[in-house]
Amino acid sequence: MRLLFAALTSHFLLGGPVLADAPLDPNGMALATNRCWNTGSLSTDALKSSVTIEFIPDENGNIDISSVRLAESVGPSESGRNQAFQAARRAIIRCLARHRASAENRQKTVWLRFGSDALISAQEPSKQLDEPIVKRPIHEQVQISNCSVAKTDYSFLEIGRCEATNLTETAISLLSYSRVTKDRNRTVPWSTVDLQRIRISGGIEPGETVEIAVDAGFVPTRASRDTLIIVVEPIAVFDVNENEIH
Repeated sequence: MRLLFAALTSHFLLGGPVLADAPLDPNGMALATNRCWNTGSLSTDALKSSVTIEFIPDENGNIDISSVRLAESVGPSESGRNQAFQAARRAIIRCLARHRASAENRQKTVWLRFGSDALISAQEPSKQLDEPIVKRPIHEQVQISNCSVAKTDYSFLEIGRCEATNLTETAISLLSYSRVTKDRNRTVPWSTVDLQRIRISGGIEPGETVEIAVDAGFVPTRASRDTLIIVVEPIAVFDVNENEIH
């Protein structure tokens, strides 16, 4: 069965009907995501875990990154389930960014199950395998605002500075985020990153706002500083023991 799935995946992704601009139904999204589902660095517990991820395509069929969340998980340990979830989330963000959801699947919840058998399928949560983790939307956990490129001269890497406010009842020690550095007058960004993680010195206590530094990426000398902006979207926050805060 695994060989058959691999053959179907190769057919759809390497010359079959699934194209970068072709609208996808949930089964097509599962096939497209498979090429970004990297299990090579997962722990033994993570490899034994199954997670179901949910997300909502917007009215244009694009994946709303802030809606990607864990709907259900089962596995031998919380850390293993969380690691499997993070890998699955990265796969969705990286691969489905090239695709749009079909019209009938827009502004509706889509579920993808990443199984311990290394297969991805379009499958709703069973509500029987495991108690799903109830996770608040990320923008109810942390607020990132007032971002700007901080350096006064261009070099290989730019530094961005933002303000981060902890909206939870738990101190935040780590923050993962996506970032786009762009010119507000240009269509193509100067630099993007789908997933980055920073450790916050001293953490962010509940209700506290602190300044954080983020990698703004490479910006060429032809870029105009007057119209240069950096957009940072939080993905997840973690406590002092590096467990994700829900």
